[in-house]
This record gives sequence, structure tokens and C-alpha cells, in this order.
Amino acid sequence: MLVKRLFQQNIKIDLSDNLVKNPLRFQVVYLEIIMMLFMALFSLKSYSVDLVKLQSQQMSENKAVHNAEVIRRTLEVTVPEYGPFKLEIVNLTMSSARMLKALYLALVK
Repeated sequence: MLVKRLFQQNIKIDLSDNLVKNPLRFQVVYLEIIMMLFMALFSLKSYSVDLVKLQSQQMSENKAVHNAEVIRRTLEVTVPEYGPFKLEIVNLTMSSARMLKALYLALVK
């Protein structure tokens, strides 16, 4: 379907033009077809790494470590299906009132 749509949009071949008599035109059309097939084949995968930021928790050390390990293990198990990841633990210092306001503004938009 994608290749058909690409053919319809990008290549307009005039049937009255004899491609055999004009080998340069034939080569250009041939190259356009090859390039579209090449783009269609290699545009199906995305080669990227997901960045997951985990806020450091203020609760007990054991619970924070356990939560981080559960998230890390879940991400490791899903690597074959969703691809690689990078896990960063960040320390954000924000008051509760400011955090609630930021969440509210994010939901309203």
C-alpha cells in the first residue's frame, strides 16, 4: 500500500514518452523506484534508545531500591519487544504546591 501510494504521488510516467528511445529517462525512473523501495524497507524500524527518568524517592532506602529494581527489571524484560532503554535516576527538588500546579497546568493544556 505504501509503495503504491509513493508510486502514485512521486512518479508520473507519460505513456506517450518512449522510455526505450530515451535511456537516460529510463535510468532516472529506475533509480527513483529503487530509492523508494529502499526508503520503504528501511523506514520501518526506528533505531533509538528510550530514556526513562526515575525520580529519587524520599521514603526508606530499601523501598526506593526495590522500586527502582522492579522498574529496571520490567524494562529489561521488554527490550526484545520495545528496544533498548537508558534509566536515569534524577533528584528533583520541588515543593508539593509547585508540583501540583505543574501537574494541573500540564493536564489543562
